[in-house]
Amino acid sequence: MPETNLIETGASTQSYYQSINKAYHKLYHKPLMLHYPFFKEPGESLEMRQMNLTNHCISCIDSLENKHVLEVGCGNGIQSVYIYEKFNPGSLLG
Repeated sequence: MPETNLIETGASTQSYYQSINKAYHKLYHKPLMLHYPFFKEPGESLEMRQMNLTNHCISCIDSLENKHVLEVGCGNGIQSVYIYEKFNPGSLLG
């Protein structure tokens, strides 16, 4: 892929995530995670369904407690904060 295409792709990705962040702020008055929701129960909020996906993914690995965690592709950082507060890693970089 030519370098100009990579730059254009990066700019469009940044624009996409900025628009989602703005929409979440407008609708929910706070930032939310930037990934698809995982539907478990009827009536759950979007925020809960986003937490469901994070919880599901983390349930597939060993405990994060007191471990060093690198979260790659952390978007706006909301998922990193959630992981840090809920799963008690020793450190988290994301």
